[in-house]
Amino acid sequence: MAKGRNLPLFKRLFLLAIILVEFGGLIGYFATPYFILFLFGSEFIQSTEIFNLHIVALVFAFPSLLLGYPLLAVLGFYKEANLSVFLGALVFFVIALYGYLTGVVETLYFVWAVIFAEASVFILRAYFALTIINMANFKNVKRIQYEGNPVSDNAGRFLAIVFY
Repeated sequence: MAKGRNLPLFKRLFLLAIILVEFGGLIGYFATPYFILFLFGSEFIQSTEIFNLHIVALVFAFPSLLLGYPLLAVLGFYKEANLSVFLGALVFFVIALYGYLTGVVETLYFVWAVIFAEASVFILRAYFALTIINMANFKNVKRIQYEGNPVSDNAGRFLAIVFY
């Protein structure tokens, strides 16, 4: 898939993986209290909410992971994949810094910061992936090549394309 840049195969595997993660996340979300009670005992039942929020973060992180380096980097869009990682780190840092400066020390605050960071990475990577796939569907589109890698304009925000 990666070597041949087979987008239809990637789409099928991506959808299958997303369905499995969503289904597993849904089961895990509702089964968490029973798992925690069975594995750790009743004194850890308060951690159910935090664990469930991590499952919510997984719902954003997993598709983002698949859209990043398995898709964007294989197609030659390393700059966009790296930009999304930088954005996620920046979002988390800003939220965490705000929490630190305002004296928030609750675990839930930082779990929500992880969720917002993962969601921002997912949204940016989904935008890049959809843009690339939509541009690839047009005929007579040629990506500008520079040493074998596509070049993007405006600091990696948009695709550089030439219609001929």
